[in-house]
Amino acid sequence: MVEKKIANPQVNDSASSYLGFSLKERRIYMRGFVDDDTSLHFADGFDQMRGEDPIIIDITSGGGEIRAALDIYNRIRNSGGPVIVVTFGGVASAAMLIFLAADERLAAADCLIRFHWPVTYSSGNFEDTPDTYEDKHYFSRKMFILINKIISDRTSISPKLVAHYGRHMTAFTGEEAKQAGIVTEVFDGKRSFERVAKRIDVEAKKIKKGLK
Repeated sequence: MVEKKIANPQVNDSASSYLGFSLKERRIYMRGFVDDDTSLHFADGFDQMRGEDPIIIDITSGGGEIRAALDIYNRIRNSGGPVIVVTFGGVASAAMLIFLAADERLAAADCLIRFHWPVTYSSGNFEDTPDTYEDKHYFSRKMFILINKIISDRTSISPKLVAHYGRHMTAFTGEEAKQAGIVTEVFDGKRSFERVAKRIDVEAKKIKKGLK
């Protein structure tokens, strides 16, 4: 197992990210805040696993930086090989983009998957520029439209309803998320992750390049 723990002092003292790579089992474990360091180390491990055999990403995360999540999202979507994602605890915000990138999305029946309105942060001297408000407003709107489109495209939820869920920070259990098309398979005590994943793994090996 290759492990990488990343501190994020720019957020707060307790925020951290954890990445674990099992190259032999072709599994990636993701926990905590998603930022540029996360996407960098994810890219390194993910690229070593790329191929025709499925990659399983085990993620539980409340989110993080949108651009870092988009980096991971697009890397998964353009990998050409089958990717399975599983969450035992749940995902929210930017982490949902990573979750939605996979071909198959598994979730514990009692996990929580939450939407929220996109938030942007500024630093340095950005706030000193004359067009700060307009620039931030334009970027926030562009980001909001893009995220809504991705979520809508990868689920059965309309863009209007995605926006509604984000505005009201709507949360779904794994079972509810399956009904909404966010999750493709749910596991619980009767339908264990191992059994569901094994069946998905067999199916995933049949997946060829070029899947949407």
